[in-house]
Amino acid sequence: MYSSIQRFVRVTVLSALLSLPFLANAEPLPNSPFEKTTSTQQVRVLTYNVNCNYLQETSADAALERILHAVQPDVIAFQELPESAASNNPEALARLLEKKMKVIQPNTKWNAWVGKTDGISRNAIVSRYPLSMTIRETTPPSNEVRGVNAALVQLPSQAFDNTSLYLMNVNFKVGTSEGPQGDFARRQRHADAVANWILDSTTPAKMGRPAGDKINLKARTPILIVGDYHFTDADREGKGPYHPARTLLRGEILDKKTYGEGRLPDWDGSTLSTVRPTPLSRTSESFMQTPGLAAHFIYTDSVFSPVRCVQVDSTLLSSTQLKQTKLQQNDTTEVSKYLPTFADFVLGTSMPTAAPKVEDAPQKEGHSPSIPRNPLIFHDTDTETGPTLPTVNP
Repeated sequence: MYSSIQRFVRVTVLSALLSLPFLANAEPLPNSPFEKTTSTQQVRVLTYNVNCNYLQETSADAALERILHAVQPDVIAFQELPESAASNNPEALARLLEKKMKVIQPNTKWNAWVGKTDGISRNAIVSRYPLSMTIRETTPPSNEVRGVNAALVQLPSQAFDNTSLYLMNVNFKVGTSEGPQGDFARRQRHADAVANWILDSTTPAKMGRPAGDKINLKARTPILIVGDYHFTDADREGKGPYHPARTLLRGEILDKKTYGEGRLPDWDGSTLSTVRPTPLSRTSESFMQTPGLAAHFIYTDSVFSPVRCVQVDSTLLSSTQLKQTKLQQNDTTEVSKYLPTFADFVLGTSMPTAAPKVEDAPQKEGHSPSIPRNPLIFHDTDTETGPTLPTVNP
């Protein structure tokens, strides 16, 4: 099982969600802490819970625009976009983003897909690459109010060897209520639905999948789950009847009657892996009350590898870094209580061999990826028994 060495920069950012300056072909900012670390073709995925501030607060929109300008993501997974004429329609959302970015990228076409609404907000995927195989819910359904916002991101064929990326964007129920309809049970049901959908997607069509059999991906297509999981320590450790973290990573489905038998979900018959910024940081007391994962990437590491994971916290940037990134000190707190987080991924199961060797990077037995050491980045590794989710002390 490939164990990712994760690199984390906390750099907060605020900006206008609609002013998404994803500078696709822009020159990297000089010495920017967000500059891509290798020359290898990478896809940068940003996940961001905007806490219903996008399209609602002018100051938050401006901050978000600066954040996106600094990060320059290829794909964005938004959680909690507020209800609006733009967020309700993928075509309208894409055109609005183009309008906001036309000064920076006058000839770039953006693509969007919006998820189910809970009456207040919804998830959305925005990409500078075409989107296909879009869904708002799995089969069988999670029956959760925001469903599963997912799409196949059609990466440039030549640069990515005719490989696309299947992205699933989720927002699990927050809270600690118990019982069969409580918050723990609802997160488990959501995880069961996601796990079955992944197992369905990696099962050959001729073999089928008892629960669903509705999606088949090209063999070895990278699969990435991002979003807001709201996992507590109990969710991560699998105490009691519910174990949604283990369900996502190991395919251990709890409700087998509805979602079928589980199995290890990666293409090579192993667990999925995680990459996340460590330690996680919070920007409000309300978020600290439920120690969850605001931004966590879960992926098929048999075919896809993270170069680094960066949590942007503008309040931690020096005056020099603020100048380099063109961020303002309070941008990230202006936008949301959650921090934007991005990860750079490359095809393959190991880091690029051209990267300088780092003797002090933590390594898993049998695997010695070389990762450039950056003082802004914290390194972490998985256990020998498989990837685990971090325990967070508020």
